[in-house]
Amino acid sequence: ILEIACIFGHQEMATAAKIYGRKWVCAIPSIPERHITWPELCARLNPSFAPEIPPECFDLLACCLNLNAERRITARHALNHPFIKNYAI
Repeated sequence: ILEIACIFGHQEMATAAKIYGRKWVCAIPSIPERHITWPELCARLNPSFAPEIPPECFDLLACCLNLNAERRITARHALNHPFIKNYAI
């Protein structure tokens, strides 16, 4: 959960917790307040490769990793996502 919180931040973790009838409490100072975008995260972890990643990839990633299960993309919809349609080998 800590690794997820490092990406999604306090705000989104609190929102997700509320959806599921829970409360987000965390006193770890390294957790950011806001979500680190997928392009930001990729640029931090691999700056030389990040510019090569198409925006559709980040969109699919965001759809698959939505903290709200009701809004998360289904496998069927993921297979029809533009990233899969346009870039899959």
